[in-house]
This record gives sequence, structure tokens and C-alpha cells, in this order.
Amino acid sequence: MYCVIHLACFVLGLSILITLLSKGSFPVGQTKELRGRAGYAAALLLMAILPVAFTFGFALGYGNAVGIVEVGPGHRFAMWLLDWGLIPVCAVPAGIIAAVGAKPKKRKKKKKRLADEDDDYDDRRLRRRKRLDEEEEEEEGRAWRRRDHD
Repeated sequence: MYCVIHLACFVLGLSILITLLSKGSFPVGQTKELRGRAGYAAALLLMAILPVAFTFGFALGYGNAVGIVEVGPGHRFAMWLLDWGLIPVCAVPAGIIAAVGAKPKKRKKKKKRLADEDDDYDDRRLRRRKRLDEEEEEEEGRAWRRRDHD
């Protein structure tokens, strides 16, 4: 059960970190986003839960296997306390840092629409078409003038 909570915190921290590195901000609600140091600190605190729990569990298991430590009810209580103690020690400060460090969302600037190559092509085609129409009209006008003079 504890492992699921630790994994969920690790995945949340990893997703915050990846989003910060790729986009530069992590949305926190509809009007705020997490940017900069506060975001990195929250992500690292959330990600630290799993490695710390794993390290203590591995050390206790290794000590029991080698014979340095006899695992008894006292150690089980210590591991339970460590598992449930890591969440308030790491996840709660991460949430507080994220809530306090969240800033209002930046407005995205509207980009000016640049002319595409297709637009240029259509424009050239229209100009050429107008030129051809004008030339045809001129030729027709010349033909009428020739007929009038003959």
C-alpha cells in the first residue's frame, strides 16, 4: 500500500519536472502556473520520497540478511513510521511550495500570420491571370480596330 503512494508521488514529481523542462511551466489550476525554482523544488521533493524509502528498506533488509540487524516488531514499526512520515515530510512541503510559488498564467501573444508559400503562389497566379485577361482584351480591341479600318 505504501509503495503505491510513493510511486504516485514519484510519477507526479517526474511529470512536473518533465513539463517544466519542456514547456517552462506546469499548470496549477485554471489561472495559475508553476515556473522556475519553486517548480523544480516541488518536483524534486515529490521525487525524493521513493528513493529515500527504498534506501532505508534496502539497508534494513541487507542488515537483516547479513546478520547485523535482527528485524523485529520494533523495526517494523520504524519502517511503518518512516513510510508514513516521508509523505508529510516531503509531499506536504512540495504542495505548499507549489501553492505559494504558483504565479498567474502568462498571456500568449498573438502571432502575426505570415504569408505562406501557397498564398504567394495564388497571388502570382491571380496576377498572371489578370495580365492574360488584359492582354486578351487588348488583342480583341486591336482586332476590332483592324476590322473597322479594313
